[in-house]
Amino acid sequence: GTVVVPPVTTNPPTGTPAVIYTTTSAKVHSGATRSYKVISTIVANKGLTVIGEHKGADGIWYNVEISATVKGWIFSGDVSTTKPGNFVPSKVITKEATNVRKGATTNYTSLETVAKGSILTYLGSFKNANGETWYNVQTPKGNKGWVLSTLTEVK
Repeated sequence: GTVVVPPVTTNPPTGTPAVIYTTTSAKVHSGATRSYKVISTIVANKGLTVIGEHKGADGIWYNVEISATVKGWIFSGDVSTTKPGNFVPSKVITKEATNVRKGATTNYTSLETVAKGSILTYLGSFKNANGETWYNVQTPKGNKGWVLSTLTEVK
């Protein structure tokens, strides 16, 4: 038979999870069956943004975003919608224009202001004396600094 590759949708269908987490080392394919080429292998406990879904003969496949330019398909049996207890974020995405600061309070000077939607590399987190959680990040320009958690989303 012919294999029909479903179109990539920008808004996942209702009921499709926004984020999934790999339960094991999982392969991302160029299409929605295991016969497609493997384009990436994702380590266990990694969060992935879901941009679409396809119900195939073998079950549900999620269209996921590996990076800003790379998208692929991962089998639902290799992932969970529950964030694992040992989840370690790998990236921090800004929800608005955000200052990357020298330290973990707003008293520190800004090293760089990054635009909304910027993808920063997650290095660690810290809860300051005010009870605020700050993420230690590296910007695309290579600056290492701190961003307030409420202005961002971890993946």
